Amino acid sequence: MKFKRIDTETVRCLISEEELSENGLVLDDFFNNKGKTEEFVRRVIAMAEQEVDYRVQGGPVSVQVAVLDNRMLALTLSEKQEQNIMEMIKNLRSAVEVLKEVTNQTAGQPETEKPAEKAEKSIEDLIREGGQLDRDIYELEFLSLDHVMRFCAAVICGDVVKSSLYKLAGNDRFYLLLEKEPLTDAEFCKLLGASLDFAEAIYSDGRMKAYLEEHGTLLLKKQAVQQLHSL
Repeated sequence: MKFKRIDTETVRCLISEEELSENGLVLDDFFNNKGKTEEFVRRVIAMAEQEVDYRVQGGPVSVQVAVLDNRMLALTLSEKQEQNIMEMIKNLRSAVEVLKEVTNQTAGQPETEKPAEKAEKSIEDLIREGGQLDRDIYELEFLSLDHVMRFCAAVICGDVVKSSLYKLAGNDRFYLLLEKEPLTDAEFCKLLGASLDFAEAIYSDGRMKAYLEEHGTLLLKKQAVQQLHSL
């Protein structure tokens, strides 16, 4: 396992399929088997303390799961509390990953997670919900318009992705608002996962959407992904 300290409250662990197998687990267990994965995550937290001096302070630990292109499992653990909207705009960082796959049925198809929504889940919530997305709108943050266009060029989205593009003058960054419907969980996970190489952060927070609508400049109102993909 490889550990990386993101910040004081957040750590990321990369786990190979072989290491999962050595612990009696497969990737699907993180969506279907609460007991086995919860105990494993507790062991990962203990190992993180030894490897990178990550110390849980007693608050709820959120767990985000991503399946990477090489079939590595990325676990992001955080005690970070929800930030208010101004802190979110100032920091513009997220250590959270979003799900790239919901089942092995998507294996071998173009990967598209994680993390990250700002929808932090406890271990119990993650397992109980079966890894399904529980937000309707996601906000993807990009450092530049070029990053937005490269993301849109990389995805195969058809004509069904409901999306709009905003710019915030205060930080000179761009935001794609993506609506989940009418995509399935698997399809939307792929779309989010494709953004990992281009997006600075992914949020699923109603306050972020409201802030963008009030303070941002609307550049493309409808089908932003499709419009930029076709350029």
